[in-house]
Amino acid sequence: DFGLTIIRKLVQGAMEVVCLAVHNYLKTEVAVKVLPPLHANNAEFVSRFMREAEILAKLKHPNIVEVRDFGVQNNRYCLVLEFVNGGDIGELLAAHDKRLPPAKVYHVLQEMLHGLEYAHNKAVIDRDLKPTNLSSIKRIASKYRTLVWLKFWAMVFRIRSFETPC
Repeated sequence: DFGLTIIRKLVQGAMEVVCLAVHNYLKTEVAVKVLPPLHANNAEFVSRFMREAEILAKLKHPNIVEVRDFGVQNNRYCLVLEFVNGGDIGELLAAHDKRLPPAKVYHVLQEMLHGLEYAHNKAVIDRDLKPTNLSSIKRIASKYRTLVWLKFWAMVFRIRSFETPC
């Protein structure tokens, strides 16, 4: 028992399942990322999942989803994350016929880049950046704060070790 009550499945990925849950003691909504049983017996998947949790827990930025907890029980691996209630940017695009006003596009990109810059300065690259991994929450009226949900199933690079022609 992780002290969580699962409410519903949010996302079913190839490598993980993300559910909405309520933390029983804190009475707050959280997102729970679970490594499916099929992968829980695979040492490589377990290592990647644990590494993702460790890296993400060290990133503290308003545009990056916050880690609340991590646990293993009966070969079940769970990463408990801040729940972002507002849908992803892919849904926002679909709701506006894939055309957002330039000011909103600018704001979304600006917020996303703040989070990515912070992660890059910590030598972390997200290799799965796409609209469905960017969530937005309403802040005031029509303003949005964009949270970048960084996924670390891929290799983590040290940015400063690469030479670029630019």
